[in-house]
Amino acid sequence: MSVPLLDIPLRPSRVFVGGLSLLYGLTGILLIFSSTPTWLKTFLLCGLVGLGWRVWREWQLLASVQRLQILPQSYRLASATGETEWVGGYQTVVTRRMVILHLRNSTRTLHLPLLWDTAAADDLRRLRVWLRCRS
Repeated sequence: MSVPLLDIPLRPSRVFVGGLSLLYGLTGILLIFSSTPTWLKTFLLCGLVGLGWRVWREWQLLASVQRLQILPQSYRLASATGETEWVGGYQTVVTRRMVILHLRNSTRTLHLPLLWDTAAADDLRRLRVWLRCRS
């Protein structure tokens, strides 16, 4: 077991879920009041509900992550169900207020958005510096 370079406690992002809720809500309202045929509205609203359900399930998975540990060669995510090892992808996005980690393991890919309300400001700053300097 290797010692983590960074150990960041995480909490669910209210900004992320609020933005997604606003986006899906406005899309649904605009679709309801659009001048498209009823059969097309129904089809598109069912698709919107299906996408919303999938996004909600992904957000629940992301919200269950309680700790991010940066290891020398990988990442470790700790949740209520246990710890999993992930390998970092090459398309990590680093901005002033947001970091999106593209992680993968043997079974799936995970896009982990870390917004300004997800972790302490100093922890996110350390993560941004580490991500920019590691290459």
